[in-house]
Amino acid sequence: MIMSTKYESRKLIKDNILMNATSIAEKIVFFVINVIITRYLSQNDFGEYATALGYATFFSLFSTLGVTPSLIRAISLDPENEDKHLGNVILIKTALSAITYLLLAVSLLFINKYSQNTLILILLLGLVRIGNEYMSTFFSFYNAKQKFVLTCVYVLLFDLFFLVSTVSVVFARGDYFAFAYWRLIIVIAFLIVIAVHTSLDHRIRYDASKIRSFLLDTIPFGVATIFGNVLQRINLIVLTLLKGETAGGIFSNGYIIIVSLMFIPQNVDKVIIPYLYRKFRHDHSKDVQQIFNISTRILGILSFFVVLISINFGGDIIVFLFSEKYLHSITTLKIASFCLIFQFTTAGAIITALDRQRERMNITIITSVINVIACYALSYLYGAEGVAIAMIITFASMWVMYIAYLHFVHHLSLIEPCISLATVGFAVLLCSVANHWLESSALFSSILLRMPIISLSYLVMIYFVALKPEDIRFAKGLFSKKNRGLPDQTFES
Repeated sequence: MIMSTKYESRKLIKDNILMNATSIAEKIVFFVINVIITRYLSQNDFGEYATALGYATFFSLFSTLGVTPSLIRAISLDPENEDKHLGNVILIKTALSAITYLLLAVSLLFINKYSQNTLILILLLGLVRIGNEYMSTFFSFYNAKQKFVLTCVYVLLFDLFFLVSTVSVVFARGDYFAFAYWRLIIVIAFLIVIAVHTSLDHRIRYDASKIRSFLLDTIPFGVATIFGNVLQRINLIVLTLLKGETAGGIFSNGYIIIVSLMFIPQNVDKVIIPYLYRKFRHDHSKDVQQIFNISTRILGILSFFVVLISINFGGDIIVFLFSEKYLHSITTLKIASFCLIFQFTTAGAIITALDRQRERMNITIITSVINVIACYALSYLYGAEGVAIAMIITFASMWVMYIAYLHFVHHLSLIEPCISLATVGFAVLLCSVANHWLESSALFSSILLRMPIISLSYLVMIYFVALKPEDIRFAKGLFSKKNRGLPDQTFES
């Protein structure tokens, strides 16, 4: 028993490291791909490509509607019928994919703001994104059976093939249709290989008697998917419909850097939620306050650091990554960076660990409505910069509702977290003033000197005025071997 427990613990740790490393590698690869495509295409062409991909991605997520996480749940609770569950999900996913693509195609009949090329790209990339969601079904099946290595191999191979195809199109001087066609070919090829591979090891069947109960179980996940999709992706669609595809490209290149950093709080949530479930098993009032205080301080330090770098060096970062074609993205990046202050929080994870899923879902619904209204009003007035401001309003509203719920229902004190954030914010202000002074000096005018000096100054200042000994102890305890949990890996592209 002891050896079995130790073996399971070691496997849990290895699987966790493997899945998180794969997730990070995948985000890096797709970020590099985005940089390559952005620098290669003209500003107008990239705007059309980014608009088409954003529109197709928004619709494609409706082809899953909570089916993927429900499959993991079903196989975990009923492993004897895993092949039937997989067959049922393939059947459901096929129907949802057909309906989703039909809705996508019909919706384009009512859009007269996009160019003809953008509409064709949407149809192509719609197939690609739905294919990606289809692949996630098989990956969820592997994860439910703890075949994490197999998932990681397929994900990394897909990333590699997509990167190679992107570079090949650039060298061949192809257009954005070439990117879309190659992406579609790769998705179809991987789907065939994965389906054949799975069918060799498993007799995929379906059981009509289980479909109804399975669909009922997907409802909470489906609602979360719908409103989470609106929350994260409606901004680009609203902006491009009002201001055109070029504005969408400007916004994408400023916002993608911020989105790429979201793996930090997401991975923290993956680790902290199992930890919180154990902590909240009995009396949890003291634990909630302590954990919220410490996590707010740690994540606040990280998010404010990104804000510091963005507002002081955002122009150099945009020019280095995307060239001088996207100088207009600089303001978008600087504004959007403030979103991270409200996104780098464990308030939502704490609500989840308290088993208050309905309350969190209601907050997501309200925030989605705020997001749509703010994006429409502000993008109409200020374009890409307006959408960036709308995203701050959106995530600030969510953060306020999270902590208000914890404060009024679970009596969470906000004094210490607010003092911590104010202290870190003041450190950012001092470092920004110092950067302005250094920039005016001939000796330190180079960004290669100023960035490490300002970063080190911020970290030293934070160490002495904001960081506390319990923060380090908490971080060590959180990521110790006994507290590691399985990540909820999803296939992203």
